[in-house]
Amino acid sequence: MDENKIEEILNKPVFRNVKTMAEFAKMSRSERSAYMMEYDAYRTDIAAYDYGMKTSRAEGRAEGLTEGLSQGARQNAIATARSMKADGMPVDAIAKYTGLTPEEIAAL
Repeated sequence: MDENKIEEILNKPVFRNVKTMAEFAKMSRSERSAYMMEYDAYRTDIAAYDYGMKTSRAEGRAEGLTEGLSQGARQNAIATARSMKADGMPVDAIAKYTGLTPEEIAAL
């Protein structure tokens, strides 16, 4: 088997893990301790990143939902105001029931 093929095989994830374990076993107690502290810090960073991504996504969805509901309510108020205006209702009554301003109603 040629050297490139051996290198390719040893670079597969399963063999990289064995290589890491062998290197870990050769470490002194203080080196292992330092390694584990670094590894724990790395895992903490990854967990914090994952949590941040999940939280951001959830906040973004909630914000989008709130904005969508608000826009839908406004569109509904405009449609209602148009109907009321077409039926000849007074602007002050339309404003009272739809929450639109008299200026917004006049522009319809």
